[in-house]
Amino acid sequence: MLTALPPTTCVCGRRHDLECIRMSDPTSGPQPTQEQGRPKPRRAPENQFLVYDLNASLVLAKTVREKGGDTCSPEQLGAWLDYKNTKGGGYVARVYAAKAFGLIETVQGKYRITPRAESILYEVTPQAKTQALRDAFMGVPMFRSIYERYKGTQLPVELGMNNLLRTYYHVPPDRVSTAYRVLMDSADSAGFFHQGRRTQLVEPVIGTPSFATPEATNDGGEASSERPGPKYGNGGRGGGSDGGSELPSRGKLLDGMWEELPEEQAWDEDGLAYWLETFERLLRVRYRVPKTQQVERSRV
Repeated sequence: MLTALPPTTCVCGRRHDLECIRMSDPTSGPQPTQEQGRPKPRRAPENQFLVYDLNASLVLAKTVREKGGDTCSPEQLGAWLDYKNTKGGGYVARVYAAKAFGLIETVQGKYRITPRAESILYEVTPQAKTQALRDAFMGVPMFRSIYERYKGTQLPVELGMNNLLRTYYHVPPDRVSTAYRVLMDSADSAGFFHQGRRTQLVEPVIGTPSFATPEATNDGGEASSERPGPKYGNGGRGGGSDGGSELPSRGKLLDGMWEELPEEQAWDEDGLAYWLETFERLLRVRYRVPKTQQVERSRV
């Protein structure tokens, strides 16, 4: 035989009923399970997909450099790119993509362009630009993983690639088409498609600068692993009957500047000014010397 609950004053001031019990006793409702209480696991690096491609990320990096000088705040960059909210998903995803490609970095809360982006946007030698584009693409773990998976073979057709992204890399179904487009467009921009055919990922050939001598050997007759720096002795770069003296390397970007010196003795004012400006910009990036406002005012 069923018995009624005794009259009891509840938080609502009325007699007990089921709704009142739930209100007065928070433990009486459904409790989160152990599985629900666990934090969601983070995606593995190779499963983190991008929604902005390499070209869009280069536009962002160029904006940082040309409008911000050397650095800019997130709010400044958002305004320059016409984003209304720097905490919105679109802006955050775009900055994330630029960082994934290695084109910008955060220093003391501000964004700064990287040497990789400098070598792409402000070409000194074709070799350095090609190398930087290759490194930007391969710097994205998912892209590198796909390249290694299909190295030497043709890529699946679009349907197959979409299935791969969804099942193996766990891209959400509503983002698969975007992830596929970003992958293919970025590979094309980085030079991984031979003659524009999007059927196989082929690593671009990095040409050897004219000042490099990879066939040089050490005293033991073995090929030397050290890359020599530029040599002087040609054109207006110095003298020497033996072809010039060898200087230590300071990186591909700075070494490449010597290749831009003219062979003839004469040099016009505009050419000299452009070379000096480019050389200064690369020195500041290479040795992390930001341009101060005082320097800017002294040149006006």
